Amino acid sequence: MLFVNFLDKNDFGGTDGFLKVESTVGTFSERQEKDLPEFVEADAEYLSEERKFVFSEAEDQSWGSNALMQNLFKCNDSKAKEINGIDRKIEEDMVVVTDKIRFIEGVKAYFKVLPLGDAMMICLYGGAAEFFVYGEWIPMNRSGKGIAVDGKRYEMSCSRLLDFLRLEDKESGYNVVKDGISTCEMYISESKQGTTNIKAKMIGSDFLMVSEDRLNKEREKARQAKLKKQAEIERKKKEVEAFEARRKELEAQRQAEENSVEKPKTTSSKGTSTRKASKKAPEGKEIDVTADSFMGMLKSLGYNG
Repeated sequence: MLFVNFLDKNDFGGTDGFLKVESTVGTFSERQEKDLPEFVEADAEYLSEERKFVFSEAEDQSWGSNALMQNLFKCNDSKAKEINGIDRKIEEDMVVVTDKIRFIEGVKAYFKVLPLGDAMMICLYGGAAEFFVYGEWIPMNRSGKGIAVDGKRYEMSCSRLLDFLRLEDKESGYNVVKDGISTCEMYISESKQGTTNIKAKMIGSDFLMVSEDRLNKEREKARQAKLKKQAEIERKKKEVEAFEARRKELEAQRQAEENSVEKPKTTSSKGTSTRKASKKAPEGKEIDVTADSFMGMLKSLGYNG
């Protein structure tokens, strides 16, 4: 697989969680100055402890001489053909080191990318795109079709491209795209109203995880955060239980104190008198007295009945 470095340096990435890449192949301009082929078959080696790739010029310049390169940037042939409409020429597959890429309005781009923060390694398999090389834009067309020269272009840096690439780990929520090679489709169009529509699709099943170091750290961090949260929930639960137990204890003490105080004897509403009750006259005597009094009053009025 061909390799070319369009930047003016030979080491990239390694900061902000990105993988690191070093190249002994030389830059595009360096090889031009030495009258060497700018595009060469490259060998790749991965140093896991350093999270670093080292690319070098292959001794065997025949296509497909390096198995790791072929595995890292393996293409889905049927998908590429679906986009291009033709079988691509595999000998033209090329890994490009650049810091900018331009997509073309109305033209789908199908590619693999290893983000490095200050740069990116891209292999274009379908459609077309343009790469920034020393102040100029170099087109690459894998579609087998003509590309409109006056079509609008949309420039993206690595950080801008990452805005559209997301593959979250279910356990931690960590976005793993920094730790591997993503397979993407990009299509940009413009509506009649002048609105730019960007359709970016990351094919998760084709994602190649290179290093799991950061993923494992993020999973451990998420696990510790979960344990801490559970411990906090348990602590608050115990506080509530202790509070409730104390409340019940105080309530029981209060009830016991109330029950221990002797209540005063209640007095009858009729009351008791120290005086002797007067002897009540017989009921018949009272009637007689009343009747006699009434008759006496009538006689005084002249009634002699």
